[in-house]
Amino acid sequence: GMSLEETEDIASVILDIKEQLGVTQILVEHDMAVVMGIADHVLVLDFGRVIARGSPSEVQANPDVIKAYLGEEFGSRPLDNTLSEDKLIPADDNR
Repeated sequence: GMSLEETEDIASVILDIKEQLGVTQILVEHDMAVVMGIADHVLVLDFGRVIARGSPSEVQANPDVIKAYLGEEFGSRPLDNTLSEDKLIPADDNR
């Protein structure tokens, strides 16, 4: 995998492309901090089946996503939407 610095650099490039060119990008990523930090729309698969789609905050709160990826006991705890402590990227920033 990539280091935290490499991950932040790639996320920054993706956001720059979006801002400067306004193009749609498809990102396949397992690092939820990256996904929730840079995506406008998220589609979640569980064993190849779509279980949720929507904004990062909608997907993050979806009970099926919580159950599939975090377990039911985490239902009341939000995901960390940051790439690092010094580089906060809110899930609903609509970048």
